[in-house]
Amino acid sequence: MKIYIIGLVGSGKTTLSKKLGHQYGIVPVELDTVLYQLRPGEKRVKLPRDVFMREIISLSKTDQWIIEGVFLFPELLQSADQIIWLKPSLPHLPYRQWRRYLTDPYQRSHYSIRSNLKMSWDICKASWGIGRDLSRGLRVCSLTEIAESLQPYATKVSVVQ
Repeated sequence: MKIYIIGLVGSGKTTLSKKLGHQYGIVPVELDTVLYQLRPGEKRVKLPRDVFMREIISLSKTDQWIIEGVFLFPELLQSADQIIWLKPSLPHLPYRQWRRYLTDPYQRSHYSIRSNLKMSWDICKASWGIGRDLSRGLRVCSLTEIAESLQPYATKVSVVQ
C-alpha cells in the first residue's frame, strides 16, 4: 500500500498520516523531515535539491509507504495507490497553524512570530490561487495548481474537505 497525502499547511496531513500509519503498520514520512534535516546544535538545514530528489525517488520505489507534504512530486503521484487531498476551508488553515504554533513548544522554539505570520499569509495566497516558489526549485502549489496536477490521477484521488 502506497498512500500520498497532500494539502496546505494546517490541513491535517500529519494527523491523518499518523492515524493511517498506526492502522496499517506503516511508519509515515513527512516530506518536511526529508527536505529539512535536523543537525545537532543547529536549526533545520535544507538539503540540496538533487539530494532531496534522490530521497523522493528512493522512497517512491519502496513496497509500502505513507508520505505527506505540501509538495507535489510526479514520482509519488505515479507510484501511489491512493492520493488523499486534504482541502479544508480557508478559515480552518490559519487557525490550525496558529493553534499548533501556540501549543507546540518545538514550533515556538524554532519559528518566530514573524515567520508564522508569513506562513499564514502564504496559506491565504495559496488558497486564492497564488503558489509560492521556494529556493532550490521547490514549489508550494496553490489549490488551483494542485487540482490541475491531480487530474491525470483522478481514479485514485480522494478529496477530503
